[in-house]
Amino acid sequence: SKPAEGLSAGERSALIDYYFANYSSNYQEQTHQLYLARRALVDSVENVQEVMVMKEMEAPRPAYVLDRGVYDNYGEAVYPGTPNSILPWKDDLPKNRLGLARWLFDEDHPLTARVAVNRYWQNYFGRGIVRTTEDFGNQGELPSHPQLLDWLAFEFVASGWDIKALQKLIVMSASYRQSSLGKDDLMEADPDNLWIARGPQTRLSSEMVRDNALVASGLINQRIGGESIRPYQPEGLWAMNSDTYVQDTGEDLYRRSLYVIWKRTVPHPTLQTFDQPERTQCTVRRQKTNTPLQALVLLNDPTYVEVAKVLGELITASNNEVEGITKAYRRLTGRLPTDEEIRLLVELKFQQLNKFKAAPDKASGWLNAGEYALDDDLEKAEVAANAVVASVIINSDATITKR
Repeated sequence: SKPAEGLSAGERSALIDYYFANYSSNYQEQTHQLYLARRALVDSVENVQEVMVMKEMEAPRPAYVLDRGVYDNYGEAVYPGTPNSILPWKDDLPKNRLGLARWLFDEDHPLTARVAVNRYWQNYFGRGIVRTTEDFGNQGELPSHPQLLDWLAFEFVASGWDIKALQKLIVMSASYRQSSLGKDDLMEADPDNLWIARGPQTRLSSEMVRDNALVASGLINQRIGGESIRPYQPEGLWAMNSDTYVQDTGEDLYRRSLYVIWKRTVPHPTLQTFDQPERTQCTVRRQKTNTPLQALVLLNDPTYVEVAKVLGELITASNNEVEGITKAYRRLTGRLPTDEEIRLLVELKFQQLNKFKAAPDKASGWLNAGEYALDDDLEKAEVAANAVVASVIINSDATITKR
């Protein structure tokens, strides 16, 4: 209703948009082609996994000391920096995350390499050269072997931060290759092996206990990367969060424990029983407990019952009981069984075999555990009896303790 010369800029723009959207067939055709092109783009990229990344702001956001912790009560302004007592900041380093990374990996930095090699040492020996691996500050302990720590750190940096070379250096050392068995007087004088006068003796971590069993049975799926997995766990645990746990099938059941899905409010019960941290905070040094519940898990958890079934099949398919039990024992523990251990396990096998032959239904729990399909040509009672033998080996101290 307005004359053209009386239209404002906003009204002109609205009229132009209205015209193109309703009266311009050429515009409508081009818009439709654009829609199709965008839909094809979305269809081609939506299946690609995306990872959020951080980007530096062109103008850094100012930061302040908050007076009494009140979020909007700004005090003194603070700026990026690092402790000069550790390593002075070089003038050529940018004051951002890139500069911080270069500062951390400067060849003159006294902490980065030492902290790293100390954590790798802890993985093998169960105790770091600095026992407080999470704390190298004033509240932490002094290193038991400072010169060893310095030398390992120097070698690590000189190798170009080659982690694989560092692992090889540690495991091929005379210290690591010692027997973990010490004389009584040495064990009494140095119970924590501070002198490194014997090899390491430490309980496997929660992930290692499960992975070791999967490797020993041959079930392990060593595919690297991918989404989290959902192995066996009791039904209904996720109901407390109004969620549903859908168990995986096939090879995903046998992937490494690194890939087990993590739900902070409902952690995986088997792994938690073996002291897996809750991840509410960074945990560098795990606690190690020894409880009856751990034995119950190894006896009853579907993963370990299935592993026992597979090893029972291995023992049954061997030429004789001694050969089969020796194979299973060595796979699980890394050593050969003693004559007394063989005698006890063979005796157990025949005790269980007589029970299962007398009551075949009692073998069903061992034979039907998990998804692994047994060889139908083998005698089921004997497989079940040998599965019991394998379960006893899994539950032994020799299996869950590295020596």
